[in-house]
Amino acid sequence: MASDLIVFGEDWGGLPSSTQHLIRHLAKTRKVVWVNSIGLRRPTLGLYDLKRAWHKLIASKIGSVEKIQLSVAQPDDFYIVYPRTLPAPRSLVGRWLAVQLLLIQLKPVIKKAQLHTPVLW
Repeated sequence: MASDLIVFGEDWGGLPSSTQHLIRHLAKTRKVVWVNSIGLRRPTLGLYDLKRAWHKLIASKIGSVEKIQLSVAQPDDFYIVYPRTLPAPRSLVGRWLAVQLLLIQLKPVIKKAQLHTPVLW
């Protein structure tokens, strides 16, 4: 039996990547929960980061879950999570809060998807 996956990756459907290509194929035989980018570095006040923050804040799916079907022959077992969290917090309190925010958002999705001992990617 193929292991289910929880993938922490870039935003699904954004720039094409080898990870998205690989997961698209693996999703044909297993359940997948894809967690869009959570911000792995601290943002700056530069134009790029401001645009990205604005896009993340106004996106209608922020903090929500989307269930997609990648092909007609594939089961409907691919979930995309648009998490709300703190980008790269430095303090212990900030890191604890970021973890709690992610857990609050991911636990219900994992339960809904009925994942059992998933592999973290």
